[in-house]
Amino acid sequence: MGGYGATRIGMKHPDVFGSLYIMSPCCWHPVDPGRRTRISRRRFAGMKSPSDGENLPFFTRAQLATAAAWSPNPKNPPLYLDLPTKDGAPQADVLAKWAANSPLAFVDQYVGNLRQYRAIAIDVGDQDGLRADAAKLHEALDKYGSHMASRCTPALTRAGWRIASRTMC
Repeated sequence: MGGYGATRIGMKHPDVFGSLYIMSPCCWHPVDPGRRTRISRRRFAGMKSPSDGENLPFFTRAQLATAAAWSPNPKNPPLYLDLPTKDGAPQADVLAKWAANSPLAFVDQYVGNLRQYRAIAIDVGDQDGLRADAAKLHEALDKYGSHMASRCTPALTRAGWRIASRTMC
């Protein structure tokens, strides 16, 4: 599930959890239909079935998974999804769907829920490309006075090491 899933589920269900721990979260800001989408569109062009994506690079497959979850389209074979751009042009309806799933876009709607937690923590490596969005969420929650801590672990690019070397109580 990762940091995105913990954030999304945690924002909606404070009645289930006593605290919220978010580690190296991705997908928090509305997508910019920029270069990565155009590159990916070229890679997707030759796909005839979902299995053709097995050898694509990780971030390209991640984009496909995001599109399948956030902008499915049963009338758009062979992948049955819509991407944020089509023929190089941004698709406003798809971008709106992706923005609706971006925690930084909807955090204000869940402040009441987030205030119910005893603690909220965000953990990210200081060299992790995800640290900018983590800082933005921390700022958003600080604005509302929530009880949270964030940690940027020095010289750590990936968070998996922290789980392997520490036990949470």
